[in-house]
Amino acid sequence: MKYVSFKELKIKNFLSIGEENVVVNFEKGLHIVTGINRDKEDRRNGVGKSTIADALYFAIFGATLRDIKKNFIANNLTSGTCEVQLSFTVDDPKHGINEFDIIRTLNPSKVYVYKNGNDKTRDSISNTNEYINTVLSSTPEIFQNCVIMTLNNHVPFMGKSKTEKRKFIEQIFNLEVFSKMLGELRNEHNEVKRNFDIEITRLEETNNHLNTQQQQVDNFEENKAQRISRIEDQIELKNTDLKNYKDEKNTVESLNDKPYVDKSDKINEDIVNLNKDKNEKYEKIVQLKTNLTNNKNTLAKIGTDEATCPMCLRPLEDHDKNLIESEKEKINTILNDILNDIRINKEDYENVVKEINSYSVAKTKIDNKINEIKTKKDNISYLERNITEIENIINQYKSDINDIKNENNSFEGLINDTTNKINEIKQEIDSIKKVINKRLLI
Repeated sequence: MKYVSFKELKIKNFLSIGEENVVVNFEKGLHIVTGINRDKEDRRNGVGKSTIADALYFAIFGATLRDIKKNFIANNLTSGTCEVQLSFTVDDPKHGINEFDIIRTLNPSKVYVYKNGNDKTRDSISNTNEYINTVLSSTPEIFQNCVIMTLNNHVPFMGKSKTEKRKFIEQIFNLEVFSKMLGELRNEHNEVKRNFDIEITRLEETNNHLNTQQQQVDNFEENKAQRISRIEDQIELKNTDLKNYKDEKNTVESLNDKPYVDKSDKINEDIVNLNKDKNEKYEKIVQLKTNLTNNKNTLAKIGTDEATCPMCLRPLEDHDKNLIESEKEKINTILNDILNDIRINKEDYENVVKEINSYSVAKTKIDNKINEIKTKKDNISYLERNITEIENIINQYKSDINDIKNENNSFEGLINDTTNKINEIKQEIDSIKKVINKRLLI
């Protein structure tokens, strides 16, 4: 067991203590700190008793018993460095008797530890504090309840809570290991329980993720089916167009314009003959009109000179006058015959013209039919190009359908990975359950 003996405490610029050092020497045994208020001799408050206790506590632990903020620990009336020095000896069965000095300051914050005059200060204040606690084998709780017992901070053992009593006894007899074991066991159990909850949450999230991926797979396959259906509809339309073009091509190829050409040639020949007949009748009419004009002129001259014969110009006798009248009658008869011939020939001419017009109309229709067949024949190459183009489109559509059918669903691989992950999580959960059940049995 270690024996600690405090030797000396020096205090400067600490709380109510100013620039002049206050030195407290410790002797063996119990120390009771009292004071006298020189301003009010009947009172003992505010004379610095708590300051000495805070200074001793501050030297070891870097804080005050009254939990004063560091900004208010240094004396606010002086500008000097706040400094507390503590000297003590430790009688340790393992290491013998050693002398230690602790120097702790504020503004700046520093702490130094010397062992037998040798500097044992660590690389940081926290590490140095840990070293001091190790040397003294004491905690703030033990120190407050066993070394420094002030009216304001000390709680009697029986007044402590069950947990505080247990901690105090453990600290006194160095039995903290059991609390540490219990704490570690609880922490380990909490960690296992936390891991169990985490894995359950992961399992739920992964299952949800798997459902989402499965939905995406279903959507992918449905999308493929819809795309294939749309393409098949297009193929059906293109097949209808292809059939129409092929039927049209076969129909055009089966067309024969020879009967129409022969008929057109025959009508053309008939029209030529009719034109010849028309011309002949026209010439006949012209001749008749000329003859009519001549006879009219002759008739007009007969009898214009009653004393002279219009033919021989000799003086007329009575019998000559009778001949003239007879001649007039003959010419009038000729004129009537000519007029009748002109009328007949005109009728024949008009009939021929009508017949020619009728033949021309018929020929025009036949020629249009011939031209229509020729145009359709010339359009075969266009039909063939369309047929080839549609066949290529249909083949491309069929190729697109095969490509769609062969498309790999990337989500299927993800589903396999997610399923494996779920199995791993379930195995981990089973392992955690075994650990929990084992601990429950213990």
